[in-house]
Amino acid sequence: MKYAKSKCKYFRKHGGRYRRKHLNERLAAAMDRRDEEAEKRILDIIRLEKERSRWRRYRYATSKPRGRSARVVQATEDDGRVVDISGQEAVEDAIWDRIHRQRFYGSESAPICGGELREEFKKESVLVSPVL
Repeated sequence: MKYAKSKCKYFRKHGGRYRRKHLNERLAAAMDRRDEEAEKRILDIIRLEKERSRWRRYRYATSKPRGRSARVVQATEDDGRVVDISGQEAVEDAIWDRIHRQRFYGSESAPICGGELREEFKKESVLVSPVL
């Protein structure tokens, strides 16, 4: 029984290759017999299977991601120890604090951000900002 299941699993994964090989052999045999009707049917089957395969790949590529959300996150503290954080709100806060704030506000320490031009932009942004 295990052998049969392993063979079924193998052919589920690799069966397309054997099916294409079989269809190409049948096509060659129909061409040798000069059976135009059989050739046409076999070519239609091959074309439809290629089209179905292409659309399956398109659907897979454009579908929603199938991964799940993170439930546990490991974070490094300032003193170097690693801490596990669990729970939806705690995980979201940890990701926001350790990744987004460092990424978006880490550039504030760049040398270009400390000059007079930066101060001018800050003043300008305050003057132009919309009132809510």
